Amino acid sequence: MSENDFGAMESASTIIEAVQNQNVHELSMLVDKGEYDLNKRDKMGRTVLFFAACRGNSEITKTLLENGADATIVDRNGNTPLHWSGHCEIIDLLMIYGGDVFA
Repeated sequence: MSENDFGAMESASTIIEAVQNQNVHELSMLVDKGEYDLNKRDKMGRTVLFFAACRGNSEITKTLLENGADATIVDRNGNTPLHWSGHCEIIDLLMIYGGDVFA
């Protein structure tokens, strides 16, 4: 099992599910445990922040960013979480946390 496989750890799967289901409460509880590297990448080089940015939930995105998710990570296709977001509020958050619109 690859360390880049999000399914490799139960907590990783749960974090991703919390983001996909937009469950802020569950995400906050899991992040508070401190058992998950929020910058861990999947096979395509994406982190959980990519999926949060795509979903457009500012509370989820902010929770990840405030807890160390890196807004500047580039995936295998050269995209950052900013490239995945079409939501103005998310774009603003990502830029506050170092995202570069010119990346």
